[in-house]
Amino acid sequence: MPKKAVTPSHSASKISVPGENFARTTRDLVSTTPETEARLLGVSQKILELSPWEGLYESQFLVVVNSRTGEKGFVSTIGNSGEQSGVLVYRGDNAFLQLGAIMDEIEEFDADPMAILQVPQVQVMFDGPRFLETFDKALLKRHGISTKGGAPLPHFRSIVPGFLPWRISESEGQFLAEALEQWFEVVSRADFSPEFLVEKPARKGSKAALQLRGRVPKKSASSEISWSDAWVDVSSEPLHIPMPRIEAPLKTFAQLPQGHFDLEIEITPLPEPVGGKDERPYFPELVVLGAGGLVLSQEMTKRGGAAQTLPEILSIAAQLLSQLTEKPQRIVFSNETLEPILSIVQHHSKVPCEWAEELPTLDPFVDGLEEQFARPEDELFAEMLELLNAQPGFSDLLKNAPDAQNLLKNLPNVTDKNKKPPRAH
Repeated sequence: MPKKAVTPSHSASKISVPGENFARTTRDLVSTTPETEARLLGVSQKILELSPWEGLYESQFLVVVNSRTGEKGFVSTIGNSGEQSGVLVYRGDNAFLQLGAIMDEIEEFDADPMAILQVPQVQVMFDGPRFLETFDKALLKRHGISTKGGAPLPHFRSIVPGFLPWRISESEGQFLAEALEQWFEVVSRADFSPEFLVEKPARKGSKAALQLRGRVPKKSASSEISWSDAWVDVSSEPLHIPMPRIEAPLKTFAQLPQGHFDLEIEITPLPEPVGGKDERPYFPELVVLGAGGLVLSQEMTKRGGAAQTLPEILSIAAQLLSQLTEKPQRIVFSNETLEPILSIVQHHSKVPCEWAEELPTLDPFVDGLEEQFARPEDELFAEMLELLNAQPGFSDLLKNAPDAQNLLKNLPNVTDKNKKPPRAH
């Protein structure tokens, strides 16, 4: 069994996370204001009339630096291949770099379609009324837009790792509106050429991964904002977020009597979403400890997305470790997401932490958990494809996957455009 040891980390105050921290979205569910809705609908109508997807590809990006927060939005369009049309705004440098890795895997025919839903983004999509949810139609009607007939209409969605696709919040709506407005300003120019949206290598000595064309705001003394074209750095450096204080439980763990067993630790997403009436449904991560064929303890996170939930996972792991009666000879894990967490545990406890391909106790537990939540394969597959069919790169993946095409032939209604997609809220 191949193993590798983790490198101890002395830093319990910060940890590298491959993605932005979107904790705010779990409670940021206030309805969009009429002013933000009007902005979104206004620029969406202009985009629909221009139909930029007829000349642009999803691999061409413009960076819009948000005038309020400085956050970067990487704007791209889909629809050139005849699939569903829309404009997507990926949130932050890490999201863009994460998307690039996924697209590379698509080209190598080694992509996981579900990975696209792990890239944080906001989007406007254009569909006929039959594809709109009740809240979509209510938004349009509030602004005097008819939902009768078959003309494509805009609807707005938020994609956050670990959560169900969801209606956008007010802050997301403001971010999306500004990004769309600045992107449209560029692509609607009479002298605009698709070759404008190219990337170039980073400046010599820069820590950036590359540079992209972008729109950058400048605030005057009177707080008026002006915009200009500029090359924008795309950083490959991981973000850092504050970590919980876990010194006390890890000290308790370190002082336990020495045992003679290996402790297994695993995190696995639960396949069914949870969430209250006014909360965005999410897929929680389950943190599990096991040894000697027994599951010793487990606890569920209060939000979704393993990479985005590392601080909470560390806090849960520290508490569960402190509740043991003996200290293990070593801690074994197979999910590499746990490596930065366990480097901190190893530093505080001096217990070696090693990666292993298999976990004799917890692998069967996770398999049984998946079977417990299992649904009929054709129903689950149909629902997954309906959700993914509008995502960028998915259509290209299917074109290059003969096995997937054969499977689709046995499920003729899965990608039927007349079938209503799963509900979003």
